[in-house]
Amino acid sequence: MIAPRRVVVNSSGAMTRSSSAGYGRGTYADVRRHQDGPDKSSGPATRQRQVATDRELAALFAVEVGTTLIEQEKIVWTNGVVGEVVRIYRLLG
Repeated sequence: MIAPRRVVVNSSGAMTRSSSAGYGRGTYADVRRHQDGPDKSSGPATRQRQVATDRELAALFAVEVGTTLIEQEKIVWTNGVVGEVVRIYRLLG
């Protein structure tokens, strides 16, 4: 089984990358609250979507560039500010 890859951005803007194999994808997120976005005072929000692999993800999963992955993203809000963003990637099927 392939270990999920995670990227975490905390409220100070620091990014950490982790997985059981020590690899990660350098993904950056704007941690400022958007005034026109939904009101998220506290708690997590989760979404899932299909994405195509770029060169780095394809190398990590040992698949061809463009292979479809499932990306699950969890955003944790605290007092209206993003405190953490976690993205997990899995192969389809």
